Amino acid sequence: MDQTNGSTAEGLELQPPPYSPSNYEQNSYTGMAYQVGKGNIAVVSPPGSYNNMVHPEDPPAFGGDQYCSEAPPMYTYESEETGFSVASIRRGFVRKVYLTLVFQLLFTVGIICAFLYWDTLRTWVHENYWFSYTMMSVVVVLIVVLSCCDNIRRQVPLNFIALGLFTVAEGLMLGSVAT
Repeated sequence: MDQTNGSTAEGLELQPPPYSPSNYEQNSYTGMAYQVGKGNIAVVSPPGSYNNMVHPEDPPAFGGDQYCSEAPPMYTYESEETGFSVASIRRGFVRKVYLTLVFQLLFTVGIICAFLYWDTLRTWVHENYWFSYTMMSVVVVLIVVLSCCDNIRRQVPLNFIALGLFTVAEGLMLGSVAT
């Protein structure tokens, strides 16, 4: 191929495809559709005109007045408040989190105390060492599930069930290790 004039070795030049009005149809939603080679290219634009766009005649110099003559609305703290103030919502959330944490800790300590002070359970754990390893693996699996599965964490009955299972498994693991 000759690189200078774009012709092939036989002397034939590549020609663009012939013009066809059907290739340039206009649709009210899709805008213009162009036939390019073997594929189509569509310029997508919503129906309607752009009458609401304002172009200034003389753009202001750098640092000059803005294009819009209206000032932004004033920010007030009361505009954010609805039925509850932001501080009360935050306090309620913190209260719920701490109550859940206290419940988890008390339940875990109760299970650990059962392992420490119940002689039959303590001897059973010493004889069956596999229980500690099983509880460790269950805790790791529950941590992975709670970390990776958003649908379990975000749905109300499932997240409390998973949190309860984690609390029981953690208490059993810590109780078996503490003996």
